Amino acid sequence: MPSNRKITQKVEAFDSNVTKRGNVPPSLVKKGRKHPVGPILLVVFIFVVIGS
Repeated sequence: MPSNRKITQKVEAFDSNVTKRGNVPPSLVKKGRKHPVGPILLVVFIFVVIGS
């Protein structure tokens, strides 16, 4: 069984993190979504699929 001191430490760590949830620093937020495929390659792919 865990000791009483260990449980108290876990409760204190949980209590300190409760107010921090959902607060993400602006540097970690994704600014925009980059397209994995360029526009020219996308046009060629559409041309091949529709053209065939």
